[in-house]
Amino acid sequence: MNEEDRRKQEYLDFKKQYDQDFLLIHRGRMKRLDFFLMAFAMKAIANFMGDMITDSNFYMFIPPIFALVYLELNFIFKRTRDIGISPWLALIAVSALSAIPIYLEVTQAPFDPNSPVYPAFFGGMILFSCFLVFWPSRKRDNKYGRYYPYSYVGGYKASKV
Repeated sequence: MNEEDRRKQEYLDFKKQYDQDFLLIHRGRMKRLDFFLMAFAMKAIANFMGDMITDSNFYMFIPPIFALVYLELNFIFKRTRDIGISPWLALIAVSALSAIPIYLEVTQAPFDPNSPVYPAFFGGMILFSCFLVFWPSRKRDNKYGRYYPYSYVGGYKASKV
């Protein structure tokens, strides 16, 4: 078996494992490019759903909203595993960042542009997102899964092995 066939077979093994773990929140790793594209797709779906939701049909969108939140958490957890940190830290960060808009929605607080809450919320959200998108993967196996030099989108020819 030559080098090209070996890389092709290793990529097929990676793709099989990736497909098996895609919707499982407790397993798997995700590369930067895959995470960026999935986050972009989730944002587009959320914007589309946000344009369709009105007061009269809000309850119809509750299941898709929960599915979208599950997928977003799934992708965030997989990315933190690829970086090598615990998904529990991501859950704490996501919970803390989600608490501010939920609190403001529940209390019906008016929007105050001079409030320090908004820059803290958006700054934290941007920092956490940049960390997930730009931090490099651990280039070895870790306790969260095997390292593959491939990305799902890039294929086996895009890797530098």
